[in-house]
Amino acid sequence: MKSASVEVTITNESKVASLTSPRIFLDISETTKEPEDIPPGGVGVSSYSTSPASIQCVGVLSYQLGSSLVAVMFETPVAMGELCPNLGLFVTQDLGLRDRQDMYSVVKGPDPSPALQRKAVFRSNENELVRVSLAQVQVSGTMTYDTNSLIKVWVRDVSSE
Repeated sequence: MKSASVEVTITNESKVASLTSPRIFLDISETTKEPEDIPPGGVGVSSYSTSPASIQCVGVLSYQLGSSLVAVMFETPVAMGELCPNLGLFVTQDLGLRDRQDMYSVVKGPDPSPALQRKAVFRSNENELVRVSLAQVQVSGTMTYDTNSLIKVWVRDVSSE
């Protein structure tokens, strides 16, 4: 049976703020390497794979960075062509969202209110750099276009510099 996987590498470019309290929200996928807190200047790697009979590896990985929530949404299909890999980057100052079980729908859905101060960006080409920023937090990332996707994300909190 075919499978799909995603490896997420996050570099914390902040000089003083840690990425803490990682949470993963998966839709019919499994965690194969758990996310951990990422200290200033540190790198964290986590990975995910499809469950049996899944058509794609789908999930959202979130971290708290000071008073902001940073999230990475991924979709990697088992069969290329039927579905396309997608990368979403999300930042908000609404920390109440970190405990929502429907985090995938929150990140993928449209922003219903400017008061929530959240933004998401989805890429359309392999290794295209996408960026999102809010207040002093800047997030950028790339994703390979494959059934075994590699995602690289850089998070920077310019208020701590």
